Amino acid sequence: MPRSPKEFHEYLAPPTNAHVGHDDYLNSPATAFLKYTVEAKSSVDLCIRRFTRKAGGAYRKDSLDSLQHLVAAMLPAVMGHFETYQRYLFAGMFDLSAHLVKFDVDAPVGQNFPPPQPDAIPAWATRLMLARGCSSRRR
Repeated sequence: MPRSPKEFHEYLAPPTNAHVGHDDYLNSPATAFLKYTVEAKSSVDLCIRRFTRKAGGAYRKDSLDSLQHLVAAMLPAVMGHFETYQRYLFAGMFDLSAHLVKFDVDAPVGQNFPPPQPDAIPAWATRLMLARGCSSRRR
């Protein structure tokens, strides 16, 4: 005997804290975008593992159709999140440019920042080089 169709409310899932919101993009645009893409992929992976298959291991027609719909719908969603990432990244850079007090927009490229000092190696670079087995002495 076939199963009775589910009611609409039976398909609804309880909300989680996994949703990527605008606050996430404000704090760290790249992290928010990567979080969304990983969540989207894991959602599809979950469907791949749970959808019904034939005895030979191939997906049934309805499972394959559903997977194709999910993957096709995921592309515009990821593109939309990428656009949000770009907007928040640009807005953040523009916002933080207020801290560049002596920044001159009309200056030629490279004039706003001091030239790098050849003898000054940042501490983080020295630690990284030492961790990789490089010598800290100059040749």
